[in-house]
Amino acid sequence: MENGVGKIKPVQKENLLWIGDQKPFQQIDPEIVPFSKEHFPGFKFIHLIRHPFPVVRSAKNFPADDLLWKTMSEKEILKQWTQHESWIQLEKDKNEVPMLDVKYEDIISQTQREMVRMFEFLEVTYDQAILDQARKITRSTIRLHPRLSCPPETEAIMSLYGYKTKSFWLETPLYIKSVNWLRKIKRKVTGTW
Repeated sequence: MENGVGKIKPVQKENLLWIGDQKPFQQIDPEIVPFSKEHFPGFKFIHLIRHPFPVVRSAKNFPADDLLWKTMSEKEILKQWTQHESWIQLEKDKNEVPMLDVKYEDIISQTQREMVRMFEFLEVTYDQAILDQARKITRSTIRLHPRLSCPPETEAIMSLYGYKTKSFWLETPLYIKSVNWLRKIKRKVTGTW
């Protein structure tokens, strides 16, 4: 942070209380977790869970200079998702680090409830204004769900979270367009997604 990385300029943070990272392939890696336990006593994981098919679609849309995901095939991205989730299960089995499971879909559809869960898990104070603003800016549009072939180990992890390999409604373009249109109308009428 102090030196900067790539295009990110150096930053000096006074009285820094929290450090967060959104990259599970870095933070849950079994080789990294012991370092975190040693150097960041009391750290916690918020485990953001997302259906792997939209993860694949999203990864393929990353900027061209993203060297990690952009060059990977769908099969390779699914394999990475499975590996990361396997590492999560290993850490959960040890029961040494507090971990909160949060589904991406729940953050989108139940923003305030999920934010309360996260704030309370992190023991961070919050107020209703923060929750209201979060709900106001959280887009709850949905996207077309690709259908991919999965190895059994991926399907097994998906089933732990209630995810399926087939989703008729999320694979139907007319349904997706209709729901998103109705949500845009709601946004115009109520000011929230």
